Amino acid sequence: EWHSFGPDVSVPMQEYFKRWLMDTYKTQEALRTSWKDASVTFDTAEFHPECYRPGDDISMRDPRFSQNTTDSQMAYQQSNVDAIIRLCRAAKNTMPNILCGSFYSYIIRTGGNTMTIGGHLCVDTIYNNRDVIDFLAGPFCYSDNRKSDGVPMQRTLLESHRLNGL
Repeated sequence: EWHSFGPDVSVPMQEYFKRWLMDTYKTQEALRTSWKDASVTFDTAEFHPECYRPGDDISMRDPRFSQNTTDSQMAYQQSNVDAIIRLCRAAKNTMPNILCGSFYSYIIRTGGNTMTIGGHLCVDTIYNNRDVIDFLAGPFCYSDNRKSDGVPMQRTLLESHRLNGL
């Protein structure tokens, strides 16, 4: 099961974030422009995937105030995807005929007031690595749609198949 209760803010994740910023922005000037911070550098950029910022509207981020939070959350989600791909690739290299996949559903407590981010922002990267990832799985939505008269909303292989035209 690939989700966490709160973001990883470890030293390795912070180092990953700095590399992600360099890959994304290429120059410190581009980073400064996006973050609207004339003093930020790749070395001083702070990793804040869990923070609610003034100017945000709970689940909506205002890039005038919180592009650094948006970037932190994107990097955090990309790090999860990178790990899944690396692990599946290692398994396939060892045992080429096995099925490899992941339970992949949501990130918890990374938004304002500990809100859940439903789904992932980097799922296209997963789909573009079908040579090593055979399936994704996830739970049913935890809401009224599970009642007998509710509309079923699946976050499982059915959605994966639909998105990939299968």
